[in-house]
Amino acid sequence: MQVRGWSLFLVFLLLIPLIPLIHENDEKMEDKDDFWTSEEASENWIIGANPILQPSPLRSTSGLLHPVTGSFDPLLTAPLFSAGFHDDLDVIRTGMLIIQDVDADRTDLENWLNLQGFPILDVIPDDALLVRLPTEPSQLDAAISSIASNEGIRWFGSQHPGWRISPLLPSIGIVDVNVVPAPDLDDAQLVLLESTLHLMGAEVVRCDHWLCQVEGIPSNQLIELAYTGDVLFIEPSPNLILENVYARSVTNIDDVISNHNPSLTGQGQVVAVSDSGLDQDHGDFNGRIRAVYNQYGPDNSAADMHSGHGTHVSASLLGDGSGDSNARGMAPNATFHFYQLEYDQTGALARYGSLFDMFRHSWQQNARVQTNSWGSENLGGQYNSDSRSADSFADQYGDFLVLFAAGNEGNSGSGTISPPSTAKNVLTIGASTSGRPGTAPAGQVPSFSSIGPTLDGRIKPDLVAPGEGICSARAEEAKNAVGTPCATGTHSNTRSMYMELSGTSQATAVAGGSAALAREYLREVAGINKPSASLIKATLINGAEDLGTPNIPNNNEGWG
Repeated sequence: MQVRGWSLFLVFLLLIPLIPLIHENDEKMEDKDDFWTSEEASENWIIGANPILQPSPLRSTSGLLHPVTGSFDPLLTAPLFSAGFHDDLDVIRTGMLIIQDVDADRTDLENWLNLQGFPILDVIPDDALLVRLPTEPSQLDAAISSIASNEGIRWFGSQHPGWRISPLLPSIGIVDVNVVPAPDLDDAQLVLLESTLHLMGAEVVRCDHWLCQVEGIPSNQLIELAYTGDVLFIEPSPNLILENVYARSVTNIDDVISNHNPSLTGQGQVVAVSDSGLDQDHGDFNGRIRAVYNQYGPDNSAADMHSGHGTHVSASLLGDGSGDSNARGMAPNATFHFYQLEYDQTGALARYGSLFDMFRHSWQQNARVQTNSWGSENLGGQYNSDSRSADSFADQYGDFLVLFAAGNEGNSGSGTISPPSTAKNVLTIGASTSGRPGTAPAGQVPSFSSIGPTLDGRIKPDLVAPGEGICSARAEEAKNAVGTPCATGTHSNTRSMYMELSGTSQATAVAGGSAALAREYLREVAGINKPSASLIKATLINGAEDLGTPNIPNNNEGWG
């Protein structure tokens, strides 16, 4: 019966984070009787009669707006901007106007704005939109009058230039910045923006319609840029880092893969990984690498020369364990393509171009799940240009699921989620423990896993997955790999083929494998040919188990 099939699948997904990652010859966890096998689940599952859909109201509106300078209620106070960044008449020059809805459902407001012909440029929490009005005086007056007479609008006002520039940028000096172009710029206007940035003194400018990466621009030029209507936001360039931490020594582990449902292997699924680099000769990937792409990375080499991070997370996701079956990944029959983001000479991480462009390329190469085990170390909790780019893509390509690592800054406290995992439509993954010998008991969030909320108040991470002491592939060429050797099998240079690492990077790979298996189930068993990313997210979230922190979702574990 189909209902029963769905039930068993949710039980399977619920078990994934806590399925023993221990070799069968090792001592089993003491609480193993708390889990059902697939056969036991079949015998004990009870299907409730006459299920009832219970409508749940939307949250009530807070009335707050959240610019980078701090939250405020526009009916009570004004935003606090530095001298020179406050301009009540900004709308006359740029046509940009913020409109806040009376409630959390913006559907009626969006429909009305579309009928009026006012382009929506951005969504501003809470419950507000940034629109472009005509700047011709009579047309602007008419537009303002129609907005003022709409009873569904709580407040409207100019978007001051200070709203469009990060307070983290220095007032003097040479800086590297990310600039978000206004989405209504046409090709010619984008070229003009790029030329303007060069004229302002920028040494390097790379623009597409979602992001301009600018290097070496005098910071005193940025206020002039913020006064134009060509940009949505100017921010410091993110310092990208890989989201792994140093691992502890654990041996003889059965990494990641579950034997509870061997029919789900990722067969027919195409996934993508963006990371440092890839050891393409590692036996765990034999015959399943579709392509390795260099165009979004800082050089033309895909070798995993330094940490071996990209090879490790890729095999955690889909390695077949050919060197040691105890280090098999979540989806060992899936195929994948890879985007390298590491500069071989230094090991620094960098990305050229927008996430939108990379994800679109990935979608065009038939991937429908992509994991990204990296983030920004200098913008904790912020919704930045990459977050916006990821959300824009997810909105337009509804069958492509993006996963990001939450970050490893949990020891610094709350609000440490690493962008772009602050995006609203991606699946943000924190780490959980697995209870193997030598590690913390299963079902906890390790202290390193980054904690929400985002700076605009949203709960993150969305889920946690095993991310402590994960044994997976080691790149043969990696010079600075810090992982402890694990499992058997050696490279030709006598280095171990496998190493153990911990971090939300590894957790994201595990969750990405779970997503691939969920997609396989939805296609092959449930008969849904093109499952949406939202359906896969919902399946994973509903299959999650509360780790014990009261009242899920919460900012430690998300939904579990």
